[in-house]
Amino acid sequence: MANGTKLLLYIACIVIVILLLYIIVIKPHNITSSSTTTINYSSTQNQSINTIQPVYNPTSYKGQAPVIFTNTTILTGDIVTTGNITILLRGVTLNTVGYSLISGGTLNNQGTIISSLAGNGGSSTNQNGGNMPYSYGGSGGGGWAYGCGNAAGGNNEGIGGNTQVAGGKGATGFNAGGGGGASTNQSTLTNLQVQTMYNNGMAQYLEGAGGGAATNCDTLANGGSGSFGVYIQATNVIAGNINTVGQSGNGGNEEAGGGGGGGAIFISYGNGGYQAGFYNTTGGGGGTGLYGKGGAGGSGAVLVYNYGRSPPIST
Repeated sequence: MANGTKLLLYIACIVIVILLLYIIVIKPHNITSSSTTTINYSSTQNQSINTIQPVYNPTSYKGQAPVIFTNTTILTGDIVTTGNITILLRGVTLNTVGYSLISGGTLNNQGTIISSLAGNGGSSTNQNGGNMPYSYGGSGGGGWAYGCGNAAGGNNEGIGGNTQVAGGKGATGFNAGGGGGASTNQSTLTNLQVQTMYNNGMAQYLEGAGGGAATNCDTLANGGSGSFGVYIQATNVIAGNINTVGQSGNGGNEEAGGGGGGGAIFISYGNGGYQAGFYNTTGGGGGTGLYGKGGAGGSGAVLVYNYGRSPPIST
């Protein structure tokens, strides 16, 4: 065999060996490595998703988990989450006690949201109802008393507390009645105003004022308390039933307290939309005596604000 032919065969053998090594050793190794990397990434991703579990019935919360209320709950602090807030069942009541509900997703109220009484009605300590001068809540009704010779609004008939509108005046005399509280009007708001309200304490901007108390010489009828209000913020709000009703004044023989103001409801929503609910912000009724009655509290405002893509309170 010629030397040239031998050389060509030798080179061909080397090429074949290299190809076999590539097919058998190198290429499968790369495929396995790529496959393993993909599986590990997918596993890590799934693990990250699964770590955010819902939080059920918290009394306060700040975090990223979805918050779900399946039992009646009384809050002790704000609920602030990047996830959804859901009041899941029709029979579930969430009492916010003036604290805020803030979601980076959807707030879906299938139950009832309420806010308890603020405890600011007129009493023996101070017969005038408690004032909330910055509030969109209703003002308080005035008290009524018969006898003792005092003029209306005097020491024996407490004046209803003020909000952004004046409370009802006290009254005395036969078949008289204390003045009724007034309702505040809606207002155009901005993100900066909402942030200021939240930083200063949202409750003082939404709470109803107290009703005036009344005494007939030595017998006392307390004024009704105003209700705390409700603040909700979410990209999408399904509002459901929300009640912030003021307390009625007490009645007696010759004295009657004024009703407390209803709390305001304030809903801020984003570009996800807003589905209006059923709202009750009425003030408490005036107490009834034998010859007169206290004034009713005013109703709180319902404020609805569309913040678009930039929420006023960050989650």
